[in-house]
Order: sequence, then structure tokens, then C-alpha cells
Amino acid sequence: MDYPEGNPVTLILQPGEQVEKTFLVVKERPWTYSWSWSSRSHFTGVEDDLSNAFSDPEFGPNEESIGKSSTKFKCSSKCEMWVRARMLGDPSEAMLFDQVRPQDIHQGSVGDCWLMSALSCLAGHPKKLKSLFESKQITEDGKYKIYLFDVVELKWTPVIIDEFLPCKTWNGCPKPIFAEPLGEEIWVALLEKAFAKFCGSYGNLSGGGCAWAFQVLTGEHKVISYAREKDGNWRLRRINRKRQMAKARSPRNAPWTWNRSTPKLDKEQLFTTLQTHIADQHVLACSCSGKSSGAEQALANGLYTFHVYSLLKVLSETCDDGTPVRLVQLRNPWGHKEWTGEWADQPGKDGSEGMKKWEENPELKQRLNPGNRNDGSFFMPFDAWSEIYTHVSLCPVGKAPIPEEEEAAEEEVVSDAGSSDQEAFLSESEAEDGPAPMPL
Repeated sequence: MDYPEGNPVTLILQPGEQVEKTFLVVKERPWTYSWSWSSRSHFTGVEDDLSNAFSDPEFGPNEESIGKSSTKFKCSSKCEMWVRARMLGDPSEAMLFDQVRPQDIHQGSVGDCWLMSALSCLAGHPKKLKSLFESKQITEDGKYKIYLFDVVELKWTPVIIDEFLPCKTWNGCPKPIFAEPLGEEIWVALLEKAFAKFCGSYGNLSGGGCAWAFQVLTGEHKVISYAREKDGNWRLRRINRKRQMAKARSPRNAPWTWNRSTPKLDKEQLFTTLQTHIADQHVLACSCSGKSSGAEQALANGLYTFHVYSLLKVLSETCDDGTPVRLVQLRNPWGHKEWTGEWADQPGKDGSEGMKKWEENPELKQRLNPGNRNDGSFFMPFDAWSEIYTHVSLCPVGKAPIPEEEEAAEEEVVSDAGSSDQEAFLSESEAEDGPAPMPL
């Protein structure tokens, strides 16, 4: 037997950090035991005083609030108890916001990667996210007013929620079945609950569009996307406001329109365009379609089809030997499962070939600090990204708006079933219809 990490072994993790290590290798047989550990604050066993706890009469702790998925994406119904968010860690340390960072976001057992990725993108603009909460601190009674933008009515809508989250028992402790707080910071779980009430149930969040999430979170209804077509070039698309206003409140309400007269972008033009968008403080998310009609499908390179990733950086860099290299940085809202090809920071199933690029370029590694953690964030070559990914959605957050386009109604083409992310494969009925939202 061999112990790659030593025997005994001690690991020190940051709150919420997850790493994968091989602790034991049995050389006589082709067996390798790999254990994944994650650390976070656990339930302390302190009894919750519910005498002053607000319980929302319109979106209560019941099966109706959890609901069911009407798409091919999951929504867990294995709720054993409802626990206040402040009680999931040390209640004396619980807080609404600490440091707002992309690593705060960890998707749970509902297919809302479109929302989690949007939150990861906007984590770079903490004032924008905090402005959605009327109170910036944990309230005494656990009652919160969160403002979400209604893209049909074009107005901000207050959503009242309580702090109770659906949980299951894990290692004797309650664990949220949906978005999990990082340590004692609970804003992500509460914002997800506000979206669930906004749309009618947690199940109604299963399968949606990042573009719609951007609209609801920022109030910017003029979002755009780029879609890669069969010729390898990218077409600019915009939200069709007339069709969007005619539909119900739903995360799948993102009908796209494009103008045939607008030139498509080749790969080189797209690279420059994406860099400009990021420089203008536009937030971006991307996804890749697949051949299957199911939900997320794993690829051999560690990526997943029909899954939305935050697109955080688009970089022109130089290797230590002077060779130019173009990289993008992405984040998986699961908080793990990363790219394993060139410039990966985690080894794939076939070894660590991708990680060698960082070893060969220590100066570049020091500049970009890719880390060596399975935390969902990773770099990959832009050329590989542009061949794998098929859709990019983006939204302005800073002062620079998205350029307007001249209307050409005679050449306008409308797409209802296709969108920038998950709903690209949903049927037209799934894309347009959905359960009626609950009153707020």
C-alpha cells in the first residue's frame, strides 16, 4: 500500500472549501480510494427560539412551496424538516452578508444553475446584490423584504419571505436541499427562496435562462446573447420584448430575436467583443448544448452540457517563454466539477496533463493565481472554449449600456424555444407555459 498524502494526514480547509485527495493506493490491485471532504459550520444543537419567528402565510413550510419540476431538470422533494437559515451554522455568528464572492454560491438539488451562475457573476458587484435586500443585516424576526424586477410589468416588486429553508438530515445535522449557505452567511439561500416565491415554487426554478435572471436581478431588461451557429460564427440576439410581455412570470421567459442584416462574428471578433463587454462591466454567463434531450450531461473533459457557467474573465496573456495565450475563467455554480484539459487546475480521470501548463509557467501562475482547488472556478483556453460552448448571455451592470441596434422588422427572426442556456432544448410548450405564480 502507498499513502500519497502521508500516514496520518492532516488537511486544513477554509469554510465551504472542498478538495479531493487520494489517501490510499492499493498497488497489488487496480484500486484507488479517493475521498472528498467539504468543511462548513454545522448545526450546533442549540434549540431555536421560535416565539418571535416570522412564518410567511403565503409561502409556508410545505410541499406546495417546494413544488415539482415541469422540465427535465431536477427538483428534490426529500424535505425532512424546515430550519431557519441562522440555525444551520452557529446562530451566534449568523449574518446576512460577509464577503460577497462567487464562492458563496453552491447550487443544491434543483436545476437553477441559471440563477446560481447569475449570482456568481453579480458577486463581483456586491453593492448591486445588497441593494436587493431592504435590510442589510439579519432581522430579529427573520422577515425579509427582497426586491426583484418584474420584466413583464417593468417595475421592481417587493417579495416578503421568512427564513425557513427545506432541509434533510446529513450526519445528524440539518442540511439544505437547495442552495446551501457558506458558513454563517445566508444571503444566497434567502435570495433563492425569494425567486422561488416570485415564480410560485422551488420546482418552478428547475430549468431556466440566465438572461432572465440577469433581468430580474438588475432591472436591465435589454440583455443580449451570442449564439454559435453551424458555420462556427456567432450571432447577436436580443430579448423580444413584445413576446416576453405576453408570457407569464417564468425563468424560461426569454424569447430571442435577431436581425439578419447584422453581421455575425467570427471567433477572433467574438474574443475582442467579450473583452470589451467585461471592460464595460457587463456580466456574462455561458453554456453548451448537447445531443441528448435530457438535462445536464457530463463530457469527458469535466464540463457539462445544458449547464450554465459564469464567464468571469477573458484574458490575453503571455506565457513565461513569451508565447501569447488567450484564456477564459469560468465558474461552475455547483462549486466543484471543473475542466480537466489544458490549463486545468485539477487532474482529470486520466491524470494531470492539463495542470502541467501551470507548472511550466510559474510566473503566469503567480499572476493569475488559479489555485489548486476543486471549487468550481477554472481557466481554459479560449480556442477550446469557443469550440465547446454555444451560448453567451450578458447584461450591463456598470455605466456602459449595451449598444442599441437599428430595427429591421422585415428581416427580423424570432426564436421562442431556443435560448442562451438550459431552455435551448425545451419544447415550445415548456418554454412558454408554466404554473401560475403565487401572489406575493
